[in-house]
Amino acid sequence: MDLLKIYKKILLIRAVENKLDQLFKKGLVYGTAHFCIGQEFIPVVVSQHLRKEDAVTSTHRGHGHALSKDLDVKKFLAELLGDPRGYNTGKGGSQHVSSIDNNFFANGITGGMVPIAVGIAFANKYKQNDNVVVAYLGDGAMTEGYVLESLNMAAALKLPILFICENNFYAMSTHIKKTHSSDINKKAEAFGIKSALVPDNNYKLLYEIAEEFINDTRKGIPHFIEVQTYRHKGHSKNDQNLYRDKSEEQYWFNKDVALIIEDELLSNKYTIEDINLIKTEIDTFVDKISEELIQQGSDIDIDLFKHIYNETK
Repeated sequence: MDLLKIYKKILLIRAVENKLDQLFKKGLVYGTAHFCIGQEFIPVVVSQHLRKEDAVTSTHRGHGHALSKDLDVKKFLAELLGDPRGYNTGKGGSQHVSSIDNNFFANGITGGMVPIAVGIAFANKYKQNDNVVVAYLGDGAMTEGYVLESLNMAAALKLPILFICENNFYAMSTHIKKTHSSDINKKAEAFGIKSALVPDNNYKLLYEIAEEFINDTRKGIPHFIEVQTYRHKGHSKNDQNLYRDKSEEQYWFNKDVALIIEDELLSNKYTIEDINLIKTEIDTFVDKISEELIQQGSDIDIDLFKHIYNETK
């Protein structure tokens, strides 16, 4: 496992999220935004075992998923700023960033991409390739009927898909104890899908399980991973986060994977000067890109009706 590579990608995602938070407060990011700070390590670790041909489907909290699939940072930020240079000409925004070239697809409906992911997996099986699909979803999505139907279909048809549930314990402000009567990974097992639980932000365990499961999934065996994690921010930008206990928050803040890996790097061959240089370079990179987009954006004409209506002659 390349700890430095994983650390840098986590910091990049976090820097982008913090920058988007600042831009939102200035009225430059429209609608709402759901930040993944605290959960970034999940797609970063999983993506170490993926190929470009593998498809990833995302959620409303999908910025980390996108950047872990190596979407270009500038085009990604442009999309969230409503800039036509973005991946979807600025019309997709935060929750609908997609890139066919990167095999990355998202929408904001809770669990809405899961049936689509199953369809992509079916297509892969039909084409007899060994590409996998990684379908990210949250604990809230595991209460949706179409998600459970998708699990059943994936199992029945033996599709090459890995479901990854990012269980951050809250569906908006409602704790999982009030929404689930049993463990999430056990629901997948009920359909005959091999599943695993990764507790307490255990990124090393996730790395090992993801490697094993993705290799087996390429053979046409669906799998499911539940990762217990925690979002550092509220559900969305208008969430003041008043429903969580401070001691609970501190417990999870202490398990921040970025800090844990940083400590491991410092105990190895890296110095605090090395770490600070990495942080500075990443922050400077994100600052420069965002400033360029903002300064140039006002000079670009936006065709609001392009790609909206059927333009077939």
